[in-house]
Amino acid sequence: MARQIGAAKGGTTTQGQHDVNDVTGINNESADKLLDANRTSASGMAEIKAEVQAFSTQQFKEGMAALAAIKAARNMDEAMELQFRFARSFFDAYLQQARKLGELSFDLLQQNLQHGRAAIAPIAAKVEATVGKFADHIAA
Repeated sequence: MARQIGAAKGGTTTQGQHDVNDVTGINNESADKLLDANRTSASGMAEIKAEVQAFSTQQFKEGMAALAAIKAARNMDEAMELQFRFARSFFDAYLQQARKLGELSFDLLQQNLQHGRAAIAPIAAKVEATVGKFADHIAA
């Protein structure tokens, strides 16, 4: 037999209905927080994509300029020197870009973890309360 509790609108609901309403509210809250996490992920991935595209475009332009300079070199030594400078410049830019993308990725991961924890917290609290009720019932 279900225990009756007072409802806000003057009627009565069973404890089971009350628990279902609690869980539904928790699920809605968690779903909203998971949607926030998805929005954050999409935004972060768009930022990373834009960085990669900008870097690739810049490197292509610099590569074409280097090729033109090498082609216009007066001798082999000058061409090799230009090629060495370009290779070093490309490598330095690549390392800097890798560092930047790593930082962006790490920041995105941290934001997603925060959203994930926030989404799970109400569920974890409800599970803990339910387990506590069972433990109290078993102990009695």
